[in-house]
Amino acid sequence: MERPITIHDGTFYYSKHKVFQNLNIEIPPQKVTCILGESGAGKTTLLKIISGSLELKSGIIENRPVRGSYAMAYQDMRLIPHLTAVENIEYVLDSKKSSKIENKEKALFYLRALGLSGFENFLPAELSGGMQRRAGLARALSYPAPLLLLDEAFDSLDEKNKYRVADLFLSIVKKEKRTAVCVTHDAPFAKKIADKIVEL
Repeated sequence: MERPITIHDGTFYYSKHKVFQNLNIEIPPQKVTCILGESGAGKTTLLKIISGSLELKSGIIENRPVRGSYAMAYQDMRLIPHLTAVENIEYVLDSKKSSKIENKEKALFYLRALGLSGFENFLPAELSGGMQRRAGLARALSYPAPLLLLDEAFDSLDEKNKYRVADLFLSIVKKEKRTAVCVTHDAPFAKKIADKIVEL
């Protein structure tokens, strides 16, 4: 991603509930931006608007990513239950122009980078909650997209693992010069990992 994503005077509401009004933000390229706010502040809604799954009621969004140019990771991770950790990643890479061997190598690299060496062939139900979240992050990182959208992907990890996994994640993002947008309600965590914080 070479140009910033910008929202000018953005307004969004559900029925009569106003989520935000006249919002102006800029997501800089090749940086980590945290969207910070309490539950119900509109953080996930804003992420959906950036991804294109929701539209602003009024206002303008510029340089919105097209489908296939971003990867998403969720708090619940949404791993496919009958596929192993490595197969979950191979599945999302299957439509890309790389061989099955290359896809497996990439999947294994990101799983091991996030501390899942030895658990590559475990089913999601055989992994702890924290391991499932790391597998989900590995899946998002493995997808060849310049933009990563993370919906509270770190927030359910315990305090020790949250920062350790975030450090591993950030080292990969910085090395690969990707852009990341992370939704969180944890202000100290946002200050730790973000180049920029957007408060809602």
